[in-house]
Amino acid sequence: RGMQHVMQAYTADGRIADDMTMLVLQTPAEAAGAREWRFEMPRAMTQLKALHTFVEAHGRDGGLDEVQASALALAAVELASNAVRHGGHAEDGGPLEFIFRAAPDACQLELFYTGTPFSPPRTLAPDFSGGSEGGFGLFIIRESCDAVRYGHADGVNHATLVKRLHAALAASAGG
Repeated sequence: RGMQHVMQAYTADGRIADDMTMLVLQTPAEAAGAREWRFEMPRAMTQLKALHTFVEAHGRDGGLDEVQASALALAAVELASNAVRHGGHAEDGGPLEFIFRAAPDACQLELFYTGTPFSPPRTLAPDFSGGSEGGFGLFIIRESCDAVRYGHADGVNHATLVKRLHAALAASAGG
């Protein structure tokens, strides 16, 4: 996954002896009405606005209304912020890689990054008394999405955020 992997495959693992600026545009086959966009960012808090813009725009393109797209973008920023703060150091951890998929019934954002394994608590009880300076990010993520999944394999953390379209929610509720 990621730009470096694509470049290595393209060059048959040959070394590139010069500095390089890389842009990889992938246009996957659109299966069953699904569309996909990719976004890669350095591990830097300064990149969070670009991520927010990316998620919100593609959420709207994928059929989410303004409120839903904003909620998914907020969850994405919290997720990336946690990865930057707690997932390892920027200089040795590589970029954060996002894949946004829009299907007829839902939008899904996946995050892949190398770093410290992360396993969230089963239950969240944020402290709203003012005595805590943190711990709200996971709560915001869960409250902003319809489904959230985390995993870790071979040194790579993987998180998935899902936001169902209002039409799909209404159909599943029978109205």
